[in-house]
Amino acid sequence: MLSSLEIRQNPAAADKFNIDEALDNAPLSVTTAGIIFAIALAVVLEAVNNNLLGLAVPKLVDDWHLPREAFKYAVTFSMIGMAAGAFISGFIADKIGRRAVILLTLPICGVATIATGACNSMAALVALRFFVGFSFGGLLPIASSTAAEFAPVRYRTMAVTVPIVCIALGTILAGFLFNLALPLGGWRYAFYLGGILPFILGAVLCFALPESPRFMAQNRQKWPALRLLLRRLGHDTTALTVFADEADEAAAKNHKGGIKALFQNGLAHDTIAIWVVSFFGIAGLYAVYMWLPAMLGAEGVSEAAARTAMSYWFSTGGFIGALLCAWACAHFGSRRVMIIFAIGGAVTVFALLTFDIKQHLLLMSAFLGLHGLFNNGIQVPLYAIFAHLYPTYIRATGSSLASSIGKTGTIFAAYIGGIVSVTEYFFMLGFCMLVVAAALLVFRRHIPPVSKK
Repeated sequence: MLSSLEIRQNPAAADKFNIDEALDNAPLSVTTAGIIFAIALAVVLEAVNNNLLGLAVPKLVDDWHLPREAFKYAVTFSMIGMAAGAFISGFIADKIGRRAVILLTLPICGVATIATGACNSMAALVALRFFVGFSFGGLLPIASSTAAEFAPVRYRTMAVTVPIVCIALGTILAGFLFNLALPLGGWRYAFYLGGILPFILGAVLCFALPESPRFMAQNRQKWPALRLLLRRLGHDTTALTVFADEADEAAAKNHKGGIKALFQNGLAHDTIAIWVVSFFGIAGLYAVYMWLPAMLGAEGVSEAAARTAMSYWFSTGGFIGALLCAWACAHFGSRRVMIIFAIGGAVTVFALLTFDIKQHLLLMSAFLGLHGLFNNGIQVPLYAIFAHLYPTYIRATGSSLASSIGKTGTIFAAYIGGIVSVTEYFFMLGFCMLVVAAALLVFRRHIPPVSKK
């Protein structure tokens, strides 16, 4: 039997355990499913708190005697915070681990949300919403990366989908929480209740959430903990086992991590392409959330009909589309599926220009529902593509930076929606989808179908 000293002196003689190969080909265990569920729950709670302000604005307008427009800065800085959080979290996660970032974002969200309930000035509200956005933006790419690194390859797209789809679930639950809190003491109690939840979950995850096994495999000091985790996942190893992923090891030795690594080893072409997809995809999506009711109102559609079209038709279509596109990408590969969805997003929004939407509200709602299906559908598999594209040592950095590029698309959407006509607005939405389709067409490292993995 080889000693630890002999293994360090002659690593080639050790029993090598390829961590990626083992996890990729494993069945989906109860432990893995539970870990993905815990990560998804973190996204749900942060999504709840991220959406509370929108529900509270009508109450704040009355309490603070300010016009609705005064709160645009709080909304804008929340988006800036999301972009900043997404940008920074990847570098941290690739240095100290995915688990640490998830556990750090929860208390930041909790403190900022509780403090929002106690604040009495616009300046404080703007600053606090920046930190809520920062924690939420930082969590999303790391949650998706971590889910991807635990999941077997045949379940990876759906595993990444679960946390991201939970954004919509958090939006729905925010409404329930707000309605529950109002009788207790007004809008402030909604923030108090919402802020407590991340602390409770964070305390549980301190004991229940393990570090990513692929991340631990890169650090010899973490191998004892990795062996214990692998045993829980159904993989037997010994104290003399050496963990390795030869492809990732070679890349990590030749090139250090960071932004520069995203453009090495033949990654530059696909990195740029996926940034284009992320930017224009998010810009098109948030242009709907920010401006659709106002644009429909400018065309003579009633406020109630516009609200129903977005809140029910577009959002429901989006929820269905996210699940449908993720399932289709897992079974048929991401290339054809996502290109079809992007083109479908363009066609359905261009169709709104072919008739009088004020006179055909049901037809308008149907096309908006389909646009939500296609538009939202392409967003979720993006996180699976991030995880598929980048090796472990830069996966969090690549995912976070691509996500951050996408979040800057919300700033573009906020600006452009305020300076275009209604017709130009719908052309802009369609144009964004066509750019996404073109970028997906030239992107090379798509997720292959299950049969080809």
